[in-house]
Amino acid sequence: MSDEAGQEQAEPRRAGDNGDRQTVAVRYGFLKFLGEFRCPPDIRLRGISTKVVIQSDRGIEIGETVNLTHCDACDAAIKPESIDSYVEACGEEYLRRNVGRILRIASQQDLHEQERLNQDAGEKMVLCDELARGYRLAMKLVACEHVFGGERIIFYFMAEGRIDFRQLVRDLAHEYQTRIEMRQIGARDEARLVADFEICGRECCCKAFLKSLRPVSMKMAKMQKATLDPSKVSGRCGRLRCCLRYEHASYQDLLKRLPPIGELVGSPQGVGRVTDRQIITQLVQLATDDGRTLVVPVEELTDPNEPPPVVEEVAEPAAARQSPTPPQEQEAADTPDETSAETAKQGASEAAASPQQEGSDKPSDRPRKRRRRRGSRRRRSPRGGSGNDASPKPDRPGPSSGSK
Repeated sequence: MSDEAGQEQAEPRRAGDNGDRQTVAVRYGFLKFLGEFRCPPDIRLRGISTKVVIQSDRGIEIGETVNLTHCDACDAAIKPESIDSYVEACGEEYLRRNVGRILRIASQQDLHEQERLNQDAGEKMVLCDELARGYRLAMKLVACEHVFGGERIIFYFMAEGRIDFRQLVRDLAHEYQTRIEMRQIGARDEARLVADFEICGRECCCKAFLKSLRPVSMKMAKMQKATLDPSKVSGRCGRLRCCLRYEHASYQDLLKRLPPIGELVGSPQGVGRVTDRQIITQLVQLATDDGRTLVVPVEELTDPNEPPPVVEEVAEPAAARQSPTPPQEQEAADTPDETSAETAKQGASEAAASPQQEGSDKPSDRPRKRRRRRGSRRRRSPRGGSGNDASPKPDRPGPSSGSK
C-alpha cells in the first residue's frame, strides 16, 4: 500500500503547469548550506521538510526541503520573485543559486544508509586523529562528514596556522578508497557544528539559520551601548555574538541624524555643546556656558547663530496688576465677620459647658457622704443604748427613746 501511495503522490507533472522555472530551496550538509535545486516535473513533493536525494557540487547527498516554489496544492509555496528579492536583500551567500537538481524523494533505505554513515564517522575521526599525532600535526578534529553517495569524506579541523597534511590525506585515501577532503574552519564554524543553545535560551543562530558568518567588531557593541565585558558579549564560540550585527545598520541610520559630540548647537533653552547622545531615543545632552545641562530632542536643535525663538507671555488682567495686597491677605481682609462669629460661638460653647461640669461634681460627692453617715450610725447605736455616750444626741429621737 505504501508503494502505491508513493506512486500516487509521485504522479508525472507537466512542465508548463508550474511556470518556467521549477526550483526548490533545500538545506543540506553538516554546515547547513541552503541551495536552490531544480525539481523535475515528474517528482511531486509532499510539502516542506521532505527528505530528498540531491545532486550537488559535492556529490549525491540527502537534504531537506525548506520551501516550495512550484507546488500548486500547498499553501507554503513561495514565488520565485520572492526568493529573488530575499537574496537581493540578504546577500548571495544566504542562498546558493543553481547548485544542482533533485533526483528523487528519499526512501527509508536511503535514510538508514545515511544513518549508518554518520555512525561510522566516529571511527573515521579516531583513525584520522591517530595518524595526525603520528605526523605531529597541531590540529584539532571537530567533525567528519561522509557524503551519501560515497564520493568523498570531509574532515573538519581547527588549527592556528597552515598545516601540511598531504601525507595524512594519502593515508586516509588508501584506507577508505575514496576522495578525502580536509577543511580548516574557525571557532564560529565549530559552534555551528557542535553548539546547541545560547545564553538567550534559543538555539545558536549560526546553527539555526545563519548561512554566512560575517565579522563582528567591538565598535558595534560600543555603538549599541552594550557592556564591554568580553565574557558578557561573547557567544559559545568565544567570539563576539552574531546578534550584535543584526541591528547595526539601523543604529548607523539613526546615528546619522544626531550631531557629533563637541559640536555647538542651539536649542529653545539656549546654546550649548553636545556632550552625550542617545541613539534609540534620539536625545542630545548639551552643556551651556553658564553651567546648565540640557536634554533636548534632535527635532528641536537649531543653528547656534540664529536667535532663540521668542516665547510670548500671557498678559495679566488689569485688576490683578492694581491690587497691592497679596492674595492671602486679601482673602483674610474680605472675611472678618466670619472669623469673629466663629470666635463668639466657641466662647459660648465653653461657657455652657462649665456649669454642667460643676453640677456633675456635686452629685458624685453626695453618695459618698451618705455612706459615711450610715456607717457611723451603725457604730454608735450600741453606745447610745447604754447611755454612756458623751457625744451630743441628734435632734431627731432614735428608736430607743421612743420605746421608753
